[in-house]
Amino acid sequence: MAHTSVLKFILLLLVGLAPVAVQAVGVRMVSVDAAGSAAGQATTGGGLEHKNASMSADAGKVLYSSLADNLTSPLADNDDALGDSNNVFDVFVWERSSGANSVVALNLGGTSSGDGAGILGHISADGSQVAFINDSTNLAVDEPNPIPTPTPDGDDHVYLLSGGDLTFLTLNYDASSPAGGSPGAQEVQVGNNGKVFFTWFPSNSSAEGLIDDKQICDRNGDYDLYVYDPASSADNKVELLSISTNPDFPDAGCDPAATDKTANDGVSDIMVNASGDKVVFVSAANDLISPQIEADFDDDVFLWDNGTIKMVSKNATGDDGGNGQSINPIISADGSTVVFESNATDLVAGISDGNGSRDVFVWTEALGVRLVSVNETGLATGNAGAFNPSVSGNGNLVVFDSDASDLTATDNQTSTQIYLRNVLNNTTEMVSLKANPTDPMVPEGSSGGASNPLISE
Repeated sequence: MAHTSVLKFILLLLVGLAPVAVQAVGVRMVSVDAAGSAAGQATTGGGLEHKNASMSADAGKVLYSSLADNLTSPLADNDDALGDSNNVFDVFVWERSSGANSVVALNLGGTSSGDGAGILGHISADGSQVAFINDSTNLAVDEPNPIPTPTPDGDDHVYLLSGGDLTFLTLNYDASSPAGGSPGAQEVQVGNNGKVFFTWFPSNSSAEGLIDDKQICDRNGDYDLYVYDPASSADNKVELLSISTNPDFPDAGCDPAATDKTANDGVSDIMVNASGDKVVFVSAANDLISPQIEADFDDDVFLWDNGTIKMVSKNATGDDGGNGQSINPIISADGSTVVFESNATDLVAGISDGNGSRDVFVWTEALGVRLVSVNETGLATGNAGAFNPSVSGNGNLVVFDSDASDLTATDNQTSTQIYLRNVLNNTTEMVSLKANPTDPMVPEGSSGGASNPLISE
């Protein structure tokens, strides 16, 4: 999610609570039909669904995918009348100023959306860049021009919409045709600088890949992390980021001329900072950093920082990754701070961890890893797990949900609640407070609770 620079609001999903002490704000429907009078609907192609939303820092633009076919106005000479006739998911951008939706990519005739699905996309913090994944074979791209032959093959390819121009990103290494990918791309993120980070699964076919296998050998059988960099000297401007630091050639199946290879496990859960020069991700690979310190192949959190990969989820002594799984990394807009979940018990010295569940942690270059979901004594984790963190743009504030009842002095709740941690002054407060202290926290007949917090900057 894109973020701004000061705390403006906290969005809570509150389930079954009595009125809470959260200021009421106006709510606008984003997935509204072209007339602006009703929710978007799908007339064919299955049930209605909208998902995978992201927004610019000022909330001026919202990107999402939808099955609805009435979100856009009719296009000229379009017999289908709606400009969206493929009966599958498409990626849309809603603009606050106009209240209107637009599909991010049209077919070659400019009459409708492409002939395939667009399920996932991301909009940059400043709203100038849109990157998305689509398996259409007939999108009207502006770059490269002319369109490579053969046209995209129905795999999940990556596109960038910038300045009104649509660029096809996942070309083979000499930029002569679409790269072979089966299924292709899985995740995508874009920074204000136009760098597009994505994960890609190569094809087992004879189709040429994003990288020249005579230079870099890919044999891990998983998704790897790539970046499309407009300033790159590569023919296709795509570079592999998840490279092994210990090639140990020869590897079976690798070209004898290859000098590098992919890491020994895949990459997932990527997130970019606002400027686009840092990205966090999860991997179980033990050869992404040198010297190799991860012995157990647990999932760990890593940070790619302008060409250097660092392990975020190191143990307190720094000689290995944590003794448990670390997942769900979130990076602050300014790139200074990473928050994540982990069930490791050895990330912070002097902290007792006996809840047997995941906890929330924060990492900075200067201070390393600190516990966010700490109990009121400051000496142990909460007495239950903590999940779903979100961080402010400058990294000073972290919100999360927790089942613990000992995170604050007045906390005696038995249901999931939302907490705000100030990591500068080491204070925690419950956000999902009762409006009336005499009211029960969980109304009779309700499961109660609050979860899935998001914080803007």
